Formats: sequence, C-alpha cells, structure tokens
Amino acid sequence: MSVIPVYKVNNVIEFRYPNGNEQYPHQILEKVERNISGYIFITPPDEYIKNIFINHIKARPDKKMRENFKIDAMAVLNQNELKIMNWQID
Repeated sequence: MSVIPVYKVNNVIEFRYPNGNEQYPHQILEKVERNISGYIFITPPDEYIKNIFINHIKARPDKKMRENFKIDAMAVLNQNELKIMNWQID
C-alpha cells in the first residue's frame, strides 16, 4: 500500500487519503511485532490492518485486478467480506 499521512486530531488518529479522511481510535498506534520468514517488522493490531486494507481497496478499486492485492485479500479477508466488497477471487 501507499504511504499516507497520519495525524493526531482531537482524540482520534486521522489517515488522510486523497478521496477523504478516515478516523481511528488511538489503539491503531499500538505496536505489534510480526516475524514472517525471519523478517521482523511492526504493524498495527490485526483488526486495524483489515480496516485499513478494506478502506484502501474501496478508495482504489482498480487494485482488485493486481495479483499481489488478490493474495493480500485472501490472507486478510474472509469469504463474506470478499462477497460484501463484490470481489471475486479465482
């Protein structure tokens, strides 16, 4: 995904996308250490990763055709969520 500006606004964290802003609670800034195949990195908690991914795809539906986004969708979303987003993955 692209790098997006993030700001603390009042009592929320705001992600500023070109097509509109998304607000999240402060918990989105909690650090979760991930280790995948020996690569260690920090991410937000799981529920926020899913939320950010869904909002990103809603903002950029053209990315549904990219193979790497299909792989990510299968890892992040369940079948019902894919159906709600009208996303058929073969």
